[in-house]
Amino acid sequence: MKDICPKGYGLIGRTAAEGKSADELATDLNFLRRIWESIQEKAKGSRAPAILHQELGIIFRVIRDLHSHNLKKVIVDDEFIYKRLEQFLKEYLPEEGCEVVYFDEKDPIFEVYGIEMEVAKLLQRKIWLKSGGYIVLDYTEALTVIDVNTGRYLGKKDLEDTILRTNLEAVKEIAYQIRLRNIGGIIIVDFIDMERKESRETVFQSLMDTLKKDRIKTFAYPISELGLVQLTRKRTRHNVVNLLTETCPNCEGSSYVKSRYTVCYEVLRELRSACRKGEGRIFNIYLSVDVANLLYEEEKISLEQIESTYGTKVNLIANPNFAIDKFQIEGML
Repeated sequence: MKDICPKGYGLIGRTAAEGKSADELATDLNFLRRIWESIQEKAKGSRAPAILHQELGIIFRVIRDLHSHNLKKVIVDDEFIYKRLEQFLKEYLPEEGCEVVYFDEKDPIFEVYGIEMEVAKLLQRKIWLKSGGYIVLDYTEALTVIDVNTGRYLGKKDLEDTILRTNLEAVKEIAYQIRLRNIGGIIIVDFIDMERKESRETVFQSLMDTLKKDRIKTFAYPISELGLVQLTRKRTRHNVVNLLTETCPNCEGSSYVKSRYTVCYEVLRELRSACRKGEGRIFNIYLSVDVANLLYEEEKISLEQIESTYGTKVNLIANPNFAIDKFQIEGML
């Protein structure tokens, strides 16, 4: 850090800087210097009280946090955010060469790029593997348990090889799901039992190699004869499943449903898509009371922006008999 520290400055390296290259640290330093210079310029021409700097919005924080991961392209379906993001990158991260693309197709951006499918997988307990096997994820207060299963039987002759192939395929999916769901704390992985010691070592080494790609530190204990691996992963913020869901009001804790926020943003995405496709000038949205209240209050500006952008009128019709994740959009010309 001494090599990149400008004259007259002092640098503090937090734990997130561990293992970063000099180029990555220099990029982050340049980003912070530009913010500081912007604050100084605003201070010169401002009279108190005045806001000189405020925390970035969620989209800009994500770009800031990902800029060291060779970010090449950002695709945006909102014209206002697209213009702001272009300006942000030019002003604070000009050396990154990141391209900002405006998405104006009729189909929803999450559907076109397969994100809706990945979000749906986030809420699934069972995840299928290409080989026909599957993994099952269960959450408890103390730990997360991931179970690997073959899903089919190929006979004694091929059984050990089938188990090894399934476990190796599961390793990649498990590492992906841990990152995707942001699972932290104690994680127990129950691989399919392997008779040969070399098979267990192969699976464990593959797991270790895959976990190295995770920017959050994860420690693994050696695989046992029963195929169990204990992992500990640093907790950072909330588990994504907890963010997308809430306790089921019917069973009060033995299961979960989509949260009102998750459903609210699904409604907004589908409404925006319907407007682009010209499915109506007036839209009636039938939905649960909780989601309707959220759209009337916290997300009122989002609705007004859609109405203004597409010249439409949106009517929210709350139905007390609707489950929280149920809604219907009707367009009228």
